[in-house]
Amino acid sequence: MSSPAWGFLQVYHLEGTASYQADQTAEWQELEAGDTVPLKARVNTSEGAYLQLNHTGSNYFRLNELTGVELQLPQNYLELSYGSFEVQLDSPTFSSEETQFKAHTPNAILGVRGTSFQLAYELDDLSWVGVDTGELVVKTTEEDYLGAGQGADVEPHPQTGEPHIGRLGEPRAELTTTWQHWSRRYSLVTVTDRVEQLQQTIEGLQTEASELQPGSRLLELEREIAVLKQRLENLQNQLQNQRQAYQNFQDNYLTYRQELAERRADFIERRKQAFKQFEEQRQEQFEDYRQQRQQRLRDRQRRP
Repeated sequence: MSSPAWGFLQVYHLEGTASYQADQTAEWQELEAGDTVPLKARVNTSEGAYLQLNHTGSNYFRLNELTGVELQLPQNYLELSYGSFEVQLDSPTFSSEETQFKAHTPNAILGVRGTSFQLAYELDDLSWVGVDTGELVVKTTEEDYLGAGQGADVEPHPQTGEPHIGRLGEPRAELTTTWQHWSRRYSLVTVTDRVEQLQQTIEGLQTEASELQPGSRLLELEREIAVLKQRLENLQNQLQNQRQAYQNFQDNYLTYRQELAERRADFIERRKQAFKQFEEQRQEQFEDYRQQRQQRLRDRQRRP
């Protein structure tokens, strides 16, 4: 398979804790902003974390909190073990059959050709897919194409238990809420940084102006300070609006997280019960076998 020149991935934005493992024998390393990540690596994020890995051009990989992925980028491949991520890939780079990118979950395969999309995999064997731009194909025991604004759920078939596409339509609200939440949070952080930088610039100019005698330079600084103060006021208004918008999405996202935690707890409990039943059945089978074996031995002893 031909492959684009991946180069390297770089940590563009990080909140909370994230780490990577270069191979199965290597130790896990914590990531920091600006770090590079190998093209073949496992990457995990902790609770409350958010990680954006940038590649050349407009390619990026965004990992939500509590997410684990295995990157095999030289082979145009990654696997989502749990959690959710968002990916954007350049159309020209991945437009052919030879360079098609593939994203796997335990129950689905996505064939991607120049697409911005979100993917989530939950522990109860559910994959959620949402497409922003471009197109991708979802493969299980069947195959469906998704375009911009479309989504699909991959879940166990109610009769066979095999993975199948159970729903086609718009992307799940939970999936879009997750990434709108992080997008608005990132925008909020960016505007906050700009406000702080502008405040520092104004303070520096005011300090300089206070040390000047009346003259053309002082008038120039005063005009510049007035312009910057107006810009600061506009940014502060923008920041206030973004804080309110972010809070609304934060409330929705926290509700979703709570529901997800409850589902995970229920799933773990069901797995424990299933394992307990399996152990009990195995013990019963062993006991039946032991009794049958003892009966055969007694029958042999009774023979003349």
